[in-house]
Amino acid sequence: MNIEEQVLSAKNDKKEQSRIVEEYKGFILSCAYKTAKHPVSESDDEFSIAMEAFIDALSHYKSFGGSFLKFAADVIHNRIIDYYRKESRGKTLPFSVLTLHGSDGSETEVDFADTKASSFSDISLEIQGVSEELKLLGISFFDVAKDCPKSKTTKAACLRAAKYILTSRKFTDQVKLSGRLPFSEICLNAEVNRKIPERHRKYIIAAVIIFDGGYDMMKEYFKLAGGENK
Repeated sequence: MNIEEQVLSAKNDKKEQSRIVEEYKGFILSCAYKTAKHPVSESDDEFSIAMEAFIDALSHYKSFGGSFLKFAADVIHNRIIDYYRKESRGKTLPFSVLTLHGSDGSETEVDFADTKASSFSDISLEIQGVSEELKLLGISFFDVAKDCPKSKTTKAACLRAAKYILTSRKFTDQVKLSGRLPFSEICLNAEVNRKIPERHRKYIIAAVIIFDGGYDMMKEYFKLAGGENK
């Protein structure tokens, strides 16, 4: 059996789940290292968080054609970023962390006007978290910026599409793990012209990641960009 079949068959088998956890301990350490950006040992908080996240991934994984390991990596990454975000409250990080670097070496400052300095640490961690989730899909912030609609009407339509996706865990997981949008369902249920999700796919994916991942500051930015007041 492949890993997806093993996970599904172990849904109600704690012993089998423990075996899978032990077998993939190296994978769990690797995921923790990638998010922490420094070596992680089994005595570190990041490893404990990653272990709990992997176990939760075992319990919540559903078969919809996606890779379990990619799903687990996403869950581990998000949990560790959430941990860092909570730990950083009240601390500040240098403004350099709010600069995005393009593949050509160019730099772009992220504009969060009227944000208090004490909140920059939270913003930087949200940027890092979203950036890492987008990277798993081969998307950068620069791609999202290029994909961003120019008119408020189109932005609002993109947010309707994202919000429709978020009503279904199946669609949400599909988007976050594969980057595929359920075009037909969006057009039918969100009353969106098919050309909009086709032209602004990356922007919609970013919105889904931000709204589903609890990135509160960036969520407000997307709401304002789409002309929402609440």
